[in-house]
Amino acid sequence: MTTPPEKDISLLVVDMWWEEEIKNRERGFAICFNEMSKQYEKMECQQYPQSLQYPTGTLHAGLDAIHDVVRKAHLLGKKIYGVVNDDGYSPPDELLDKSLHPYIPKEHFFMKNSYSAFNSKPLITRLEEDAVDYLLIVGFDRDCCVLSTIQDAVKKGITIVTSETLMLTCNVKDRNIALDYCRKNTIYLESLVEVLNVLDPHGKLAFIP
Repeated sequence: MTTPPEKDISLLVVDMWWEEEIKNRERGFAICFNEMSKQYEKMECQQYPQSLQYPTGTLHAGLDAIHDVVRKAHLLGKKIYGVVNDDGYSPPDELLDKSLHPYIPKEHFFMKNSYSAFNSKPLITRLEEDAVDYLLIVGFDRDCCVLSTIQDAVKKGITIVTSETLMLTCNVKDRNIALDYCRKNTIYLESLVEVLNVLDPHGKLAFIP
């Protein structure tokens, strides 16, 4: 699938939690700092075996790119949904990346207990109520929760938009498994420019102060 349809698009953010941990992984380090990991409070950042990987040659990708796209979707009045994995301990507002709180309404924020966001019945119900059938999916991890979510969404007949620049991963192997699926079954966009053109096909952002 290559051509975006002429209809309004919504945004689903998958497992964007603990912003500082994601930033540390981008730098090649990991630190545990949620409530479940207080026993490690005195530990300094330790080398993480696999830092987050982005497309070769991509200048703007990953956490910053996701934040940028979410902010622009918000400015354009798009519906934005967020889902994170329930750790069995932390309250929902501690799980979602703090930088995304202003853009994802509480009634659009959901918890899940498995890889796919579509195992959250409240999320499915909300998407059906909002008649969402055209969805940009972004988040972490590209080869696990994001891929499972995309696969389930496709099975439900939802038109899905993806871009590697907006899917974080720690996987340095088998890169093409997830991307091959996306290229064959979704509207796969190579660059952030293409993503922004799909979000804002009429150039409205140019007139927003």
